[in-house]
Amino acid sequence: MEIKELIKRKKRIIFFFAIGFIGALVNILIIYLYNGYCEPTTLLAENIGNFLGIEISTLICFILNRQFTWSDRPKLYNQKLLRQIIIYHLAVGISIIIRLIIFPLIQFTGLDYISNTLIGITIGAIINYFMFDKIVFRVTQSNYNMVTK
Repeated sequence: MEIKELIKRKKRIIFFFAIGFIGALVNILIIYLYNGYCEPTTLLAENIGNFLGIEISTLICFILNRQFTWSDRPKLYNQKLLRQIIIYHLAVGISIIIRLIIFPLIQFTGLDYISNTLIGITIGAIINYFMFDKIVFRVTQSNYNMVTK
């Protein structure tokens, strides 16, 4: 692998994790603001805040990853952009399902829930990185031709 490619990959990984951190902060901020202003009184109302936090942070991360982490990849528009957003959500969903499976397995080891959560976040981030790189923001002949024409 060339040095130029290694530098690009290192930059991509740094951007990916920085944007993930921003997404986590946005998620927490949305939940905090929702709970502060709406003062939910039921579990359903609290879950609406959780959903809003997840969805808004996911969309912000999509935009930032598209713009900065995979800025060298062709930009898709119209229906192809909508398809890319859906695939992004599916990729995030897959990593969440994997985290939901891993969490109880790690619980059996007796590891505390904070460490367990951090392990799950790390595994989810690694899965997301590769899914975003190879599926969501991949370069295909059709989208490469679309941009270069």
